[in-house]
Amino acid sequence: MTHKKLQKLLYFSYGIYLVQNNSDSNNLNNFLFKNNGVNLLSIESVEKFNFNQEVMNPLNKTIEIYGKYSADELENISHSQLP
Repeated sequence: MTHKKLQKLLYFSYGIYLVQNNSDSNNLNNFLFKNNGVNLLSIESVEKFNFNQEVMNPLNKTIEIYGKYSADELENISHSQLP
């Protein structure tokens, strides 16, 4: 698993989550991640997460659909279609 592949898989997971957990695409209220933009991420300590099914479903669906692709293939997919 490369950084690029992880980043692309999370991108697809985010899209799946938004579709599954928001009823109106013009009014998104439920988000999977906090928006950090281009700012650096700081990791002060390792945390263990116990994700609920609302979070696990899109993550599992993403691996099921996109896990077989390479990072470059995922990049091409993400650049050739809307989320």
